[in-house]
Amino acid sequence: VQIAGNTRIISLCRDITARKRAEDAIERQNQQIQDVSRKLMEVEEQEKRLLAAELHDDLGPELSKITSLLQVVLADESLSPSVREFLEKSLFNAGEAQRSISEIIWSMDPRHNHLEDFVAYLRYYATQFFDGAPIRFKVNTPRHIPPGTIDGMTRRNLFLVVKECLNNILKHSGAADAKLEIWLERIESENEPTSELSDGSENAQDREPVLVSPAPLVLRIVVTDDGCGMDEDTLREALRLGSDTGRESGDLGKFGMGLVTASIGLSQRLDVLTKEPDSKLHYGGFDLEEIAAQNRFLKWIV
Repeated sequence: VQIAGNTRIISLCRDITARKRAEDAIERQNQQIQDVSRKLMEVEEQEKRLLAAELHDDLGPELSKITSLLQVVLADESLSPSVREFLEKSLFNAGEAQRSISEIIWSMDPRHNHLEDFVAYLRYYATQFFDGAPIRFKVNTPRHIPPGTIDGMTRRNLFLVVKECLNNILKHSGAADAKLEIWLERIESENEPTSELSDGSENAQDREPVLVSPAPLVLRIVVTDDGCGMDEDTLREALRLGSDTGRESGDLGKFGMGLVTASIGLSQRLDVLTKEPDSKLHYGGFDLEEIAAQNRFLKWIV
């Protein structure tokens, strides 16, 4: 500026020391929070491993002893029919308890948070589930599974979904054939094709996995059967909150909450494709984002 014919430079300075100190303190605090969170996760993982080991080492052997003793007693041909029936039910319940303990141990142990381990367990469980059942069951899984991890909660929830599908097929579908298919693919951008890693089919034995980009890896699990399916009215009722369905006492489905509650608890969106023999395909479902936006329960039936 010009002052009395002379050029002067005016400089303005602002002390930001306090702000920088505050920013540094916030950064240190955030780092401390991250460190604490990491340590908490490590402790949680360690506790899960210890609990899984205790279940395996303590409860598992005791259930095995009970099963063995029941088998020995059942070998006695002098047992009365009523006693034999009671012991057979006890043996069945002990076996179910052993399977449940095995599932809990698997779901809790973080050492199984690998994608390859998850796919292998699904294949093993599904094969064992239909062993001896009057249903021809087939499993198709990828021959090549890339390295990857899946967190314990997601792994547990996905397993429960598959387990429920298999159980419904065995109990309610009246199917002759059922299939579990698992495949992995990379989802590219809209302008690029999807790079399939493995389609899991028997016809793909000569195909090698193709990895062309670091696009997100998507795990797809499909359970199908040739059972009776649902007509439009049954599907509509299944997707209605509080429907009156004929289920056993204690079953959430008795109050129309089975399909809806399980889906809300494990997923963001539910799509149902079903049909009866020699009839058209019915499509229904709901989306939690849409329900939240409208602030009421919405579903669709096509």
